[in-house]
Amino acid sequence: MIAGVLLLSGAVAGRVDLSGDWTLSMNPDFRGNRATVECTLKQTERKISVKCGKGVEMNGDLDGEHFMFRTPSVGDDHLVATYTGIVRSPTSLKGSWVLSGRDLNEHGEFSAVKHH
Repeated sequence: MIAGVLLLSGAVAGRVDLSGDWTLSMNPDFRGNRATVECTLKQTERKISVKCGKGVEMNGDLDGEHFMFRTPSVGDDHLVATYTGIVRSPTSLKGSWVLSGRDLNEHGEFSAVKHH
């Protein structure tokens, strides 16, 4: 359950398709360490889906230059990872994550770079 990516910046002219392969860097990750994971993003208009490593598929939305995607609720503790952020360019994303559940509320930052 690691994740990440997406959206289109006001500084970017025209419609940008962010579908493709991305490298997501988390600081910290869900275990408190710096981590990098490979992710695949699929964009259909304003809807996005993200799959990182062997994690679950996350779904979300695009709104201007802002994005949000999250995992489905997992386990008895109802863990949910939510990613929010901004598209800095067609190949660069920046944001934060929150992992929440019954007695959990962890957070961190992430950035992502699209492969060429």
